[in-house]
Amino acid sequence: MNKSSITLLLFSVCLGLSINTVIYASSSSTLPADLLYNNKPINPLCFDQGELSNKTLSLTDNCELEPINVLGQSKELLNEGYYGFEYKLKDDSGFASSYSYYKVIGYYNHLYTLLLISNTGGSGHFSSLYLVNRDQNKLHIKTLPFGGDRCNGGLNEVTQNKNIITFTSNITPGDFLSISNNNPEQLQAYDDLDACAACCVATASYTTDLQKDSTKATLTSIQFSKDPETLSDLKSPEHTGYQACFNKLVLSYITKDKTTLSVQELGTFMNEFNSKCTQAKKSNL
Repeated sequence: MNKSSITLLLFSVCLGLSINTVIYASSSSTLPADLLYNNKPINPLCFDQGELSNKTLSLTDNCELEPINVLGQSKELLNEGYYGFEYKLKDDSGFASSYSYYKVIGYYNHLYTLLLISNTGGSGHFSSLYLVNRDQNKLHIKTLPFGGDRCNGGLNEVTQNKNIITFTSNITPGDFLSISNNNPEQLQAYDDLDACAACCVATASYTTDLQKDSTKATLTSIQFSKDPETLSDLKSPEHTGYQACFNKLVLSYITKDKTTLSVQELGTFMNEFNSKCTQAKKSNL
């Protein structure tokens, strides 16, 4: 090994040590004690693993995680109250890195509500909600069925007041078919209306009650996006059929500054869609 290689190796080791020092120094001071282990923040990857909705993991076994190399942190996310890091698996020879961060949303009845955002090297940006209970060196984790990848259910604002969690979730045109319960022609997401992970058109607001069924959420309203990119996509001449008609209807609401709809108003919107778009297309066949 030549001198330059040795210097590079020592620099890498020192950088890794300094990164870990910064991570734990910047995080442990504001996290509740239940979310610390050996005076360090619990690894976010402990929460973000497995398909089971309920799981118990041992902190003494490092949650049975694979070894990783920590690459750094996002200052922006740290400033927003998140705890976590960018990383790569130690046996991963690829160039893509991943990230995992969590934020404490609230605490009720011995359960912490955590919002976790993550990526495993692709284009996705996943968000999830967890209820976490600490019992000595055991973590009892319940995954709530809310969240997703970007426009496919990705979470935005999440707040908690005692037992009530309120959150907004990104939705696509295709989601209107299911959340409205007003789809008499049985149109399909993807086939008839856009539903891709980059096809955001609105956000939906929900509440869930931890005293009742934490896996059930009640829709309270939807809000159309006025983001310039979204508006440009809605105006695109490339859209045809149901999608073009849906876009035209959304734009008419935005033009009238009717961007927030109650559940009842969502029903009215879908009635208009069904009469102007689906019935009109049937009559032209």
